[in-house]
Amino acid sequence: MGVDFAKLSQNFMKCNVNQKREYVFDGEPLPQTAYEPDARACLAELVRSDAIPGPSCLYKLLGDNVSRFKRHLETFVKAQLVRRVGGGEYYQMTPRGLNALRSRVVCDEFIPCLNVRPGVALEDQTIWELMLQLGGQGWQAEIMPRGKPPAAVKTVGVLSDAERKWFYAQRTLTVPHSYLLALLTREELHKRGILF
Repeated sequence: MGVDFAKLSQNFMKCNVNQKREYVFDGEPLPQTAYEPDARACLAELVRSDAIPGPSCLYKLLGDNVSRFKRHLETFVKAQLVRRVGGGEYYQMTPRGLNALRSRVVCDEFIPCLNVRPGVALEDQTIWELMLQLGGQGWQAEIMPRGKPPAAVKTVGVLSDAERKWFYAQRTLTVPHSYLLALLTREELHKRGILF
């Protein structure tokens, strides 16, 4: 079984997590308007006001929010996710609404987190970075065959795809740094008279 480290590094990403939380009702049959930015802002106001089921946990619609949130609150009331309290001037999430409420954060600036660090000398790179370097040169990782060690790697000249294999022991969590470094610097080692 070969491991394609180039593909692996493309799929492991890191990103910035926007600290601004957004709220939506999930799994409920709501119109598309219930997911608009103002609807999410309305839900954020309900959460900030602690307008959850319970005594004196209410949200009062005031000021600019009356025109901005009124239609969204009515949509939520119709879906029985929010209820009117105190003659209709206060709002509170229902147990059903609280159960359907989901919080999310926005992630952006996705970049691969398993890339080789630029400007770091080969001998100072991590084992992972050396594996990526080998993968970038077309080497394939394979489990060490049982009972018979693999053929020695040529230290000089072009290697065929079949020869571009490095091995790791099954059930082992690490690969020797020196082994990976030797594969990457095989021609330099040959010039110095070191053979493997």
